[in-house]
Amino acid sequence: NPVPIVVPCHRVVARTGVGGYCGAREGYSVSVKRWLLDHEREGAGGG
Repeated sequence: NPVPIVVPCHRVVARTGVGGYCGAREGYSVSVKRWLLDHEREGAGGG
């Protein structure tokens, strides 16, 4: 992510899916990314 202040890293997604996170393409790091995205999505309309 070349602009981490403008675009938080977990919000950068691949065209074909969620993409990688923290240098990983699968596993715990990607599950954290999915949780963050889901958490923000749920909060976006809760308000």
